Parts: sequence; structure tokens; C-alpha cells
Amino acid sequence: MGEPDRNEKPTGKILAVIPARGGSKRFPGKALRTVGGRTLIARAIRCAQDADCIDEILFSTDDKKYADAAEAAGIPVGFMRPEELATDESSTWDVLRHALDWYRNRKAEEPAYIVCLQPDSPLRLPSDIDNAVLLAEENGLEFLASMTGPSHHPHWCFRPAGKDKATALFPGGLGARSQDLPEIYIPNGAVYVVTPSWLDKGDNTYPEITGVYLMPPQRSVDIDTEFDLALAEFLVNYTRDV
Repeated sequence: MGEPDRNEKPTGKILAVIPARGGSKRFPGKALRTVGGRTLIARAIRCAQDADCIDEILFSTDDKKYADAAEAAGIPVGFMRPEELATDESSTWDVLRHALDWYRNRKAEEPAYIVCLQPDSPLRLPSDIDNAVLLAEENGLEFLASMTGPSHHPHWCFRPAGKDKATALFPGGLGARSQDLPEIYIPNGAVYVVTPSWLDKGDNTYPEITGVYLMPPQRSVDIDTEFDLALAEFLVNYTRDV
């Protein structure tokens, strides 16, 4: 899970897909909110443009305002996402399949990998994209996800057990020192690298063995709340690693 040499390039064509669904009930208009003076859409597009490995970028949305923002950032929007792929229950993988089908109908060349870059992760770097793709190719992986360490280890977590009571998820881990607990990762949503053949299987779950590209917590902020947005803005303004 080390980082490959950034001077290397993947051997196949790499297609980036940036999905941005309108109509979010929890955070309306999220993709048009700004971090560091640029919308989340513009930041995702710029990151893909600056990545050495990306050959082509598709923007998938059902929202005209989002499409206009993408085109203003330099990405022509060739299609609008159908309504059935723009609900709260819609799968990211089905959205990628739709984009891949559109691409296949217009291009003779099959991409080696599809890279999903969600606007919700505004602090990833172009090098994160490049290194994730190179890791997937070097290890012959069908599926790779960027991940980071959790803020709280599950061995120290509790679940409700009646009124004003809780029980440990892992009773044996409560007294353990942090250095004695097993190392674990959680997906941070910043970069997914998948093959067309994996998408063609129609599976919407992570493979049992998943490729991992590790990212530090300061580049792993996933925008889901106003607090997340404020944290990302702080990190952009006061750190050098994003």
C-alpha cells in the first residue's frame, strides 16, 4: 500500500467520472458550496484535470445548475442522468455503469479503469488519484478504494442497551491500549478505481478483498454537514497538505 513513483503512468486509458446528484434533502445544493473559493464541483474537476493519469472526464448529474457549473469549470456535459439514478436510494455503481454505457456507445476504445471522484471530497490531491490508479494497475485489482484510519476505534464503541444503558461492541477491547488494537481502515469516499469488467458484474457491494490506497485524515474530509464544510475550509486555509 505504498505510493508508486509519480513519474510512472498507467498503460491503459483512464476514465474519470464525477457524479453529482441534485435534490439532496439533507444538504441542498451541496455541490455548489465553496471550499477555498471554489465550488465542490469545480474542485473535483480541477483535481481530475491536474491528475497525470486521467485521459477523459465525464460529469454525471440530473441537475441543470450542476451541469452549468461543470461546463463553467471546463467539462462539457454530454448527458443528463436519468431520474431513476437520481434518488436517495440510487447506487454510485449504477451511476458509473450508466456513464460507462454512454461512453461505450460513443468510443471505440474501452477504458482500463473508471475512477469515481465524488465532489464531497474536496481535499484530495491529483497525486492521490494518480497513485491510487497505479496501485490498482500494479496489483491487478478490479476494485480499489481510498481509505483512512477511523477517528474512534470500534473496539472502544458502545451500542444502546435499554434506557440510559449501553453495552460494548467488543467487550474484550475496552481495556486495550491503542497500540495493542488491530489496525483498521474506513473508506473516505475520495477515490474509487474500478474496472469495466467489475461494473459489468452488476455487484453493488465491496469485494471481500478490496484494494486500499491510504490517505491521511486531513485529506479525507467527506462533506456531509455544515461542520464538515467549515472543517475543510479551515484545512485549506491553515495547512499545507491540501
